[in-house]
Amino acid sequence: MIGDQNFDINVDGSLVSLPLFSNQSIYTLPDDITRAVIVIHGQNRNADDYYNSIYSAASSTEELTETLVIAPQFLTTTDINFWELSNSVVFWSNTTSWTGGNLSNSTSDHPRDYDISSFSVMDSLVSYLLHNVPYLEKVIIVGNSAGGQFVNRYAAGSDQNGQGKIEYIISAPSHFLYLDENRLEDYTRPFVWITPDECSHYNDYRYGLYDLNNYMSFAGVDSIKARYSRRKIKYLIGGEDVYGTTDCSSMAQGDNRFLRSIIYYNYMQFIYGPGIRNNQKIAVVPDLAHNHDTMFNSDCGKYAIFGSGDCDQLEDPLPPDAQFLVNVNSGNYPLEVSFIDQSIDGTFSIEQLLWSMDSETVASNNSIQYTFDQPGSYDVELIAMDLIGMTDTVHYPSLILIDTLYGDVNWDASVTQSDAEMILDYSCGDNILDNLQQASGDVSTNGILSSFDAALIYKYLSGQINQLPYHGEGEQNASGLLYADQAISGDGQIVTIPVYLTSPDNVLSFDISMSYDPSQLSFGTINSSSLSDLGFNLKSSFQNGHVVVSGAGSLPVNNDILLFNLYFIVSYSESDQITLTSNNIVFNESNSMQEFSVSITDNLKVDKPIGPENFHIVSNYPNPFNASTLVKYILPASGKVQASIVDIRGQLVKSLFNDIQEAGEKAIRWNGFNDKGKKVPSGIYFFTIQNNAKRHIKKVTYVQ
Repeated sequence: MIGDQNFDINVDGSLVSLPLFSNQSIYTLPDDITRAVIVIHGQNRNADDYYNSIYSAASSTEELTETLVIAPQFLTTTDINFWELSNSVVFWSNTTSWTGGNLSNSTSDHPRDYDISSFSVMDSLVSYLLHNVPYLEKVIIVGNSAGGQFVNRYAAGSDQNGQGKIEYIISAPSHFLYLDENRLEDYTRPFVWITPDECSHYNDYRYGLYDLNNYMSFAGVDSIKARYSRRKIKYLIGGEDVYGTTDCSSMAQGDNRFLRSIIYYNYMQFIYGPGIRNNQKIAVVPDLAHNHDTMFNSDCGKYAIFGSGDCDQLEDPLPPDAQFLVNVNSGNYPLEVSFIDQSIDGTFSIEQLLWSMDSETVASNNSIQYTFDQPGSYDVELIAMDLIGMTDTVHYPSLILIDTLYGDVNWDASVTQSDAEMILDYSCGDNILDNLQQASGDVSTNGILSSFDAALIYKYLSGQINQLPYHGEGEQNASGLLYADQAISGDGQIVTIPVYLTSPDNVLSFDISMSYDPSQLSFGTINSSSLSDLGFNLKSSFQNGHVVVSGAGSLPVNNDILLFNLYFIVSYSESDQITLTSNNIVFNESNSMQEFSVSITDNLKVDKPIGPENFHIVSNYPNPFNASTLVKYILPASGKVQASIVDIRGQLVKSLFNDIQEAGEKAIRWNGFNDKGKKVPSGIYFFTIQNNAKRHIKKVTYVQ
């Protein structure tokens, strides 16, 4: 059926007629009209059906006497061919054309002397009403399905303001006009917006703002975005409207009309922020599929169009109320906590819960269980998100308290040797531990994580102490002296530097740092079979001219011992002497004030000491030996001399001399027997000699 009235427009001297249905004569409007409702039909151009639906809804609200209902008819070429209408009647090539604001059509069978955008026609109709209805308070432009697409685009592109009197109702369109390149990644909250790559034309006009037609181009992208944010818009969608166009541009907006409407309303908040909800609202009509008559005559439809009745969704929708309980809030790790959702729906149903704890966010639809596997104090936050993007947040600081298991550095809920090894790696700079791991590993609770903490863990694992943390009085005190002979090596050769610990007292752990010139010493490594035999664990790192050696064990070292051997490749370059200097020596938790250095001299430039100027060991020969070895030394002044043989554990094997000696070059022979008169096993031993406060050590090898 063709509209029984025409709205006429003059376009460059040509008469343009738009058919329409109305409850009033369009050119003799009564003065008591306060509301004009312009309803846009769907793709079937059945304007009469849409008019009847709006008229019925108006009648049921007692708003009819003051309401002007207009149902314009945007005809297509098919309609003109069928109805044989006059040349003044405007028409468009198809539905896509008139819903997008394209120019009207002209054919050889139905020539027209004009062309005009469907949106320009709407501009003229709205302008006419604003200027000719003196008490007009509102102009409501409402469209369903294809008509909803028309209203969506027209609201974005039109410059009509009407002094704030114009409102728009967009009902159940198959797709929307997006205002940038973003689309929803998938229907999983919280929503993530991306640029899709599977549909090349997803953002062309009608779906987006690429390749705008003449009418929309005149507005421009920036104005379109700004105008749309100011529009008073209500979106209506049926709760069961689960079908719609399936082209890829539409599918990029969601799987069906219902989801596309919900997503678009959330997209408005993504583009403009939550404040857009002041101007634009949405209502879901339950149990409704895709029917304009049922939509317009629903409670929310009548409220949207006429402001009559009740529709909480469009009045002042309430956000959700986020609430939860926990079954336990403290204990040892791993602690499994049940977070019991107690959230209450607002006007719209809660669609997603976002739980935040332990620097992690967990999405769910209801209660969750979460395991805390590290000690600490944890804030917990719950965000309840409803269908249209409204949220509520509840935040509890320090809600979950997980006790510290001292010594457990790797968070496996037990204290093991691997925890001590991680501490040693950290102490020598070969491992990084976060603040929480450092606090858990600090079993001495002195605020500093060191190799001594590793030693206490070893003592705990061996049953020597019953619990961690441990506060043994005086346990942290230790002392000892480092000693190393001058090393001799040729250029490009591997040098071995034995480092000894003398006069040790209660040494459970040590951290020794030394510096050297990396251009002179390279490819550093370390070995210590002596300490390993005592149950010590040794870690080291060589970086940029620094070597750090950290060691710890469960039993203290109280006798002289070879701590470790350092190995380097030597490069003398311009110097014939290389020095390693210790800049930090710690035994247990006691800083040693001693100065310790090692010199390496080119074996081609070694000067033999002449005369008794220095107390030192000259040589031992043969070495290795079988029958006996002779150790020669220089004594610069008369005095008490103690000479002995110790094994690699620092245990006394043979006391060789303990008396006063005159100054000069001396010699002592050892035949491989111990103090009990028995042959010692083959192996490495150490000749130690002390004169006053100075001590020297020489390695000897006995072979049976």
